[in-house]
Amino acid sequence: MYLEFFGLKEKPFSITPNPRFLYLSDQHKEALAHLVYGTDESGSFALLTGDVGTGKTTLCRTLVEQAPDDVNLALILNPLLTPTELLATICDEFNIDYYQQSESRKPLLDALNEYLLEVYSRGERAVLIIDEAQNLDAPTLEQIRLLTNLETGEHKLLKIILIGQPELREVLDDESLTQLAQRITARYHLPPLNREETDLYMEHRLNVAGADRQIFNNKAKDELFKHSKGIPRVTNVIAERALLGAYAKGTRTINRGLIRNAIAEVLGRGGKAKLDMPSYLLISSIALACLSFVLAGWTMYNSGETENQAPMATLQASNSSEQVAVVETTVTPEVVVENIVPETIEAPKAEEDFAAFSMATDLQSLLDEYGDTEQAFDTLFQLWGLPASQLEGDTACMRAESNGLACIYETGGLENLVNYNRPAVLELIDDFGKKRMAVASTIDENTITLDMAGNLHTVSLIELQDRWRGNFVLFWRLPPDGSKLLESGMQNSDVAWLAGRLDMLDGLEPLEYGDTFSENLEQRIMQYQTDRGLPADGKADPRTLIKLAAEVDSSQTPTLFR
Repeated sequence: MYLEFFGLKEKPFSITPNPRFLYLSDQHKEALAHLVYGTDESGSFALLTGDVGTGKTTLCRTLVEQAPDDVNLALILNPLLTPTELLATICDEFNIDYYQQSESRKPLLDALNEYLLEVYSRGERAVLIIDEAQNLDAPTLEQIRLLTNLETGEHKLLKIILIGQPELREVLDDESLTQLAQRITARYHLPPLNREETDLYMEHRLNVAGADRQIFNNKAKDELFKHSKGIPRVTNVIAERALLGAYAKGTRTINRGLIRNAIAEVLGRGGKAKLDMPSYLLISSIALACLSFVLAGWTMYNSGETENQAPMATLQASNSSEQVAVVETTVTPEVVVENIVPETIEAPKAEEDFAAFSMATDLQSLLDEYGDTEQAFDTLFQLWGLPASQLEGDTACMRAESNGLACIYETGGLENLVNYNRPAVLELIDDFGKKRMAVASTIDENTITLDMAGNLHTVSLIELQDRWRGNFVLFWRLPPDGSKLLESGMQNSDVAWLAGRLDMLDGLEPLEYGDTFSENLEQRIMQYQTDRGLPADGKADPRTLIKLAAEVDSSQTPTLFR
């Protein structure tokens, strides 16, 4: 949703391993060279290790894409296999036919050996790549070693590349695997990026995505590197969240404060910037003092003996059947630390601690009373203007479909929720580790309002991160005839409805359309998806239909942003 705001064509910091975004630092060049060596005539067994998120899988994808025509590749991404399953998977990857009714490995080995000899006779090479190889157990590793015995008098028939996390090196150091370790002819450990390389990495990805100016200032990059420690995946996650936060604030340059907010949200409280020692001692002292203030403040607050009562948490109740508890949160002590731009840190006030304590207590009590699944879906139906008690169906989703709506089960956290821009049932974890449900009804740049049977509770996005694992369910309105997907070649009245909606969006006079999904309509959908930063496949899938409805039928649709 922020692409147009920053002048980008696609997301620059997606964590999907895309070779187009690969930044070849000196270390990555050397790592790629070792992988290429593993496919070469002289190579037989290569090993690439690196910490989680350093770019190993992206290098692997790059190798696959750039492999010459005479290299036949088998890529295994999930190596949690028995030795027999491994052999079967290798045969599947090479498209080798084999007898599947036997529990013996011999038919598999015979079929593989015959295939490798055929490849060799054509002057080609066969390469096996195993990613996440640290998950291989000892018997499966021994089977891999035995595969290197498939050879002619002069050449190994199968080149093998193992890619894994640093513990893979420890596994291979075991005495029982000495013979395997001795056959590795190329080893490389991929380290994290340094400070300069991290800057170049970010600039490279932004340029590939279409950026034509500097988006992150130098202090923002300093702060980001301090927490990512040069790990590309962590850099991506923080930078992606910072872009979304800047978009929400309407800020086109990302500063240190926005990075700190992003770190708090994606890494949790443990990812906060460390305080220098004097500030740390100051905050520690104040925190101890605040315990006394909280206890004393509770009595003073209830008795009315203080003139400085906590203004951030108020309860409003009525005598009607609907009691609404509204907690207006402006800031918590954690947010003060993350948002601050100067290097000095102000001490948190006692009333802020008190408000945070009250807010957490109120949310837990609401989750206890209103956090069950049925109540949450009843609340979601009410936001859509439907009387939950009068709907028919065994499940909430069946009741939704009987009224022109459909369910979507999603993961992915805040960014995914914001992209849908629909109220949703969130799966939260309470203070006792139990799953509770609450409806996200509205959201802004810093807070989200949870609706639990009409009880509204506004919490910071940071507090939500502590309770939410990113799972949610939402409703969306189906086209008139109930189509959940419209694509080329389909014929029904929803196709004409879709074309008419695009006309309305483009300010065109409505035309009479046939009921066939034409090539022209496919191109229009593809253009719409490209303009909105959606996957541009020309299919009107739920995400595309939801986005379209938000723009054309907004008055009939509840949204998170209001």
